[in-house]
Amino acid sequence: IEGYSPNFVLNIIKKYCPDTTLIYEPFAGTGTTLFAADSIGCDCVYSEINPLLRYIIETKFRILSLSQDQRINLGSKLQEISNTIINELSQYKADPNLSISYQQTFGSSKYFSDDTYTKILSVRTYIDQCAKKDKILSDLLTLALLSSLVPISFLKRQGDVRFKNEKELSRTPDFGNYFPERIRIIAHDLLNYDYQLQAH
Repeated sequence: IEGYSPNFVLNIIKKYCPDTTLIYEPFAGTGTTLFAADSIGCDCVYSEINPLLRYIIETKFRILSLSQDQRINLGSKLQEISNTIINELSQYKADPNLSISYQQTFGSSKYFSDDTYTKILSVRTYIDQCAKKDKILSDLLTLALLSSLVPISFLKRQGDVRFKNEKELSRTPDFGNYFPERIRIIAHDLLNYDYQLQAH
């Protein structure tokens, strides 16, 4: 919600420091400044306190370091998974560790329907199995799941995070449709975005 475009970053660099060769980004967020700077051959170092945002940045770095053929292969795998994952969830037990962590963190608070909560725990098990064979694939599935959590929950983003009202709850997307669609969006980007990371 608070994001900005790479073009905004490029305009700032062009206006205020056109000859710079190194930028320090103290609040990296999801990495927009890092990747914008890289696109013009400018080195960028960063810090980011939020572990989820660091995870997103690191995953982006790994993806953008892949060859085009590797990305196409990864995108094709994600497309296949998006078509089958919901039907396959019954084969995967709910992740007990995630369930325990959830209960320790949130106590008796309820943020998902029982069916959605069970599917989330099963997806965690599915992703952990993927990680044994393909870490980057599992990371992308994790990001697809994380990006689904608020929309499929009883919560909404409105400046902060708060509970949906009754009308908003009636429009909550179904997990079985929403999560695969998030996977397909990532697959589409992998298959169609040809930018190669310049920094090493």
